[in-house]
Amino acid sequence: MEVTTKANGVVEISEKQIVNFPEGILGFENFHKYALINSEYEPFIWLQSVDEKNLAFLLIDPFLISNDYEADIDDESLKKINVTSPEDIVVITISSGLVTLIFFGDSSSISAS
Repeated sequence: MEVTTKANGVVEISEKQIVNFPEGILGFENFHKYALINSEYEPFIWLQSVDEKNLAFLLIDPFLISNDYEADIDDESLKKINVTSPEDIVVITISSGLVTLIFFGDSSSISAS
């Protein structure tokens, strides 16, 4: 699948790179489908809207910045995205720290809260 990006023009992505936000991202509730795209600025990753090329966020693993980072995610939010075990998730944040993504262990199924 091809996606037009803010930073890199048109890029080819696979379905494994797609992240669905059922309720959107705070402030961007009308946009639900995003692609994870490698950034030229390691260790960042782009979260690029599939539907709007000018909507993209830089993501980072918060543990690279703070070893004692904690994500307090309530049980109801975890239930919405079918997470049953802490070992099944990876936490990544938008560089402003407003959104927490939950990645299932094998990356074959990705959801967000």
